[in-house]
Amino acid sequence: LFGLMNLSLMAIRGTQLITDTGFGPALIQRKGDFDEAKNTAFTLLAIRGVILAFVMIPIGYGMSVFYNQPALFPLVAACGLSFALSGFTHIGYTVAIRDLDFRKLALIDNTAAFVSFLAAVVIGYMYRSVWALVISFVVAAATKTVMSYVVQSTRLSWEFNRKIAAELLTYGRYIT
Repeated sequence: LFGLMNLSLMAIRGTQLITDTGFGPALIQRKGDFDEAKNTAFTLLAIRGVILAFVMIPIGYGMSVFYNQPALFPLVAACGLSFALSGFTHIGYTVAIRDLDFRKLALIDNTAAFVSFLAAVVIGYMYRSVWALVISFVVAAATKTVMSYVVQSTRLSWEFNRKIAAELLTYGRYIT
C-alpha cells in the first residue's frame, strides 16, 4: 500500500508542476504596491486550490483504473485536499519570502513539519495503514495555512482586480 502513496504524491506533484501560476514570484518582483495586489492574488490562489482539489477526484479515479488499484482512488482524492487547504495560505507568507524573514518562514514550516510528523507517528502506530501518511500530508497543508495566519498581522479580503490578475498571470505564464 505504501507504493500507492508514492503514486498519490506523484499525481499531486505533477499537478502542482503543470498548474503553477507563478503568483508568488510575480508578487515578489512586482514593481507596484504589494498591498494593492495581495487580495487579488489571495483570491486567485484560493480558487485555484479548490478547483485542483476537485480535479484530483477524476485524476485519482483514472489512476486507479489505469493501475488496476481501487485503493488508489481515495488516496489521491484525499491528498487533493491539500490543494484546497494550501490555496488559503495567507499571502503574507510570500511577503516573508520576499523580505527574507526566516524567523516567520521557519516558524510556519517547522510547525507544519512537526505537527505532520506527530500525526503520521500517532495515526501510523494506531492504525498501521498508509492512511497515516495521507492524513499527515493533509495535516501539513492545514497546519501551514493556519500558521500563516497566526504569524501575519495583515487582513485579507476577497477581491478581484482584472488588471492586477492579468499582470500576475502574464508574469507567471512562463513559470507554468
